[in-house]
Amino acid sequence: MTRFAEPEVIACPHCAARYLRVVLLSFNTMMQKTFSDGGSVNGLQDTLCNVARCPNCEAVIKDILSLDLVEQPLKRRFWEKLVGKEPEYSYLPKPSFDVYLELFENDTQSDLRFNWALKALQVFNQTYRMYGNEQEADAALKQQYHRVCQFILHRYTDYSSDEMTLLCADIYRQVGDFQSSLHLYNKVDDRNLSHIVEPAKRWCEQGITSLMEIGGRSGQKQSRIQKRRL
Repeated sequence: MTRFAEPEVIACPHCAARYLRVVLLSFNTMMQKTFSDGGSVNGLQDTLCNVARCPNCEAVIKDILSLDLVEQPLKRRFWEKLVGKEPEYSYLPKPSFDVYLELFENDTQSDLRFNWALKALQVFNQTYRMYGNEQEADAALKQQYHRVCQFILHRYTDYSSDEMTLLCADIYRQVGDFQSSLHLYNKVDDRNLSHIVEPAKRWCEQGITSLMEIGGRSGQKQSRIQKRRL
């Protein structure tokens, strides 16, 4: 069971606006879902976000988990929790595609740029390319998404591993290059990854270009948006 302590109060380092920060007592991964691009929802990294955009000044805040406390949170009485009395401050919003894209474009360290590119890719996929809930992104977003994809693909040999091979194979599948995708999936020899590789090969054969849940539902039919190549 996931349990939370009273949240901590932190401040935006750019404008000093105050927000709440989640404090975990325990965490349960039973509700976590993992996707074909390596992303997830309801996981620890989704609960403890380390970057966000400040709603007050719109600057990107980094290293949220390392920010100093600016005041001790007032402990709410039992009846206040029971009736749902809201705390004085709000939580920072979860980082969206534009947050990770900004970090990707502005960072100069190669490893950090790759990390931001990967996060941007995963957030975009979960927002626009989720199987059964696909949405049409505008042309500017598509162009930014393609730039992130190309950056990752160009670093395939720099981060040579089965995990990187799976990531690049999924990118090729989602942009409709099923031949390149299957070629990479066939290079993964680790049998412990067969629960990812075998369904992914079937998705290629079925022409599915959406973000897929590992171990989740799949089918033959796709929405009109899903059939379009980005």
